[in-house]
Amino acid sequence: MRQIGPLDDSAMQDVIVVILAPLHSAVLPRKVLRRLNGEPILKRLITVSSASVASRSQIVVLTDDDEVALLAEREGCQTVLVAPEESDDLSRPDLVLRAVSEVEGSTNKRFKLVARLSPSVPLVSSADLRNGIEVLLTGPQYNSVVSTCRNTHRLWTKAGDSYRVYADCAEDSEDELFEEVPSFVVTRRECMTSALPVVEPVGVAPIPAERSLEMRSPLDWWSFDRSLRRRRVVFVVIGDLAVGMGHVFRSLQLAHELLGHETLFVVPRGHSLAVDQIRHHRYPVVRQGEEDLAATVLALDPDLVVNDVLQTNGEYVERLKEDGRKVVNFEDEGDGALHADLVINAIFDKSDVGPNVLCGPTYFCIRDEFVGACPCPWSEGVREVLVTFGGTDEKNVTQRVAGLVLPLLAERGIRVSIVTGPGYLHLDELRRAIGNYDRDQVELANGTRRISEYMARADLGFSSAGRTVFELAMMRVPSFILAANLREESHTFASEENGMIYLGRQDRTSDEEIVGALMRLLEDRALRKILYERTARWDFTQGRGRVMAALTGLLEQDERP
Repeated sequence: MRQIGPLDDSAMQDVIVVILAPLHSAVLPRKVLRRLNGEPILKRLITVSSASVASRSQIVVLTDDDEVALLAEREGCQTVLVAPEESDDLSRPDLVLRAVSEVEGSTNKRFKLVARLSPSVPLVSSADLRNGIEVLLTGPQYNSVVSTCRNTHRLWTKAGDSYRVYADCAEDSEDELFEEVPSFVVTRRECMTSALPVVEPVGVAPIPAERSLEMRSPLDWWSFDRSLRRRRVVFVVIGDLAVGMGHVFRSLQLAHELLGHETLFVVPRGHSLAVDQIRHHRYPVVRQGEEDLAATVLALDPDLVVNDVLQTNGEYVERLKEDGRKVVNFEDEGDGALHADLVINAIFDKSDVGPNVLCGPTYFCIRDEFVGACPCPWSEGVREVLVTFGGTDEKNVTQRVAGLVLPLLAERGIRVSIVTGPGYLHLDELRRAIGNYDRDQVELANGTRRISEYMARADLGFSSAGRTVFELAMMRVPSFILAANLREESHTFASEENGMIYLGRQDRTSDEEIVGALMRLLEDRALRKILYERTARWDFTQGRGRVMAALTGLLEQDERP
């Protein structure tokens, strides 16, 4: 479709819009006065029309009801009432022509274009109607332009006793087929008659599929109302070898829940792993360019910005807030947390927080695969040990721990399962390191979507101090925790109180300490049982619901100015 420029002032002076507004319709009583997203359909159509005319006096509402006329007049429009016996079909050409003639007579003006607008397609936008008018003005001498939607379905027709393809209208087809949408018709005034609603030659003005839907039932009204309440949510996320992929996975989780809204992703410079993972899940993603991050985000015109970037600075969040955007930050200990509408820190459990902070494990968003998973049952003896250090494991703690524990566990007949993430770069080296062990002694899984099943059969685990600790607790796997970096040292969930043994930061914990901790639990069944029972208090299945309630609560607040 050609790019259409704005209507100039002189052209807008020559347009009259006739809104067909019967009080009732065959599918919905009081249809034009019903509210969509808080305003009557008629008022919405008047707003749509206003962008194509110089004055609302050029909008005439053709109706059969005085209550409808009253609303139109209060909005500054002209009205034409028809008699009850003529109200069955207000789209009749003679009635439309009569409405135009009455306004022309009262204003002593002859219009050049007549746009007829129907409430049957209430999601139509000002840009759609303006485009239809522009097509008529700039196209190859059309007399009328009708609203349409590109048909991309394969159509079949009956041929004798069987059927054949009538038209293949796929997106990549050379042939285009357009379905008429009963939204608007724009006609040259000089061509209008009392008999023909559309005058050849005819042009088409395509409307995007999401705005071309026709209201045919009360269920459609509900659907349209929800559609108009749809908001744009932009997730700003990081993911690389240093910080891992947990931020990406959580944001994807939340995006999956926001099906009623439009979701997009922004990834700061240098985080290509995050871009790859988001694209794999088929979400739109924008990389930060040379501009600052706030400019990248604001260019997408979001209603809500969700920052999952560890730390935000105050200037960045203030710019978003000054532009009228709602802001939610995850695990944010930066200055930006002071300015955000909401900060959610599931990993940090602090009491000295502000009124805009939700913190603690009850806000942890467990992944779908753990919902309904059966936790590991208690075993008197240790049968299997899980080793897993996140999606990237930049320091290759996986191989270090596996090399320490495999000889000890293999000689005791204890199986080891090793799970690495999609960003793990040491896979070949790890395979060589464990190559001398049999399949029944060690199993390696890379990038699995079923880590819950490995946890479900593990009696002990080794992990970093990130989100995996919560998953291990929910699956009732007492584990040895090694913080991957300085940031993870501040995560307080990994404690004996919660069924975990915290060994310290990986680069400050000796091999002897790791082996000693393992031997202690292998030999002390009573302590292992105590840790196992302490994990029973954790069920994170409601955490995501709490987070979603907080996000949707912000989205449902008054729209930004």
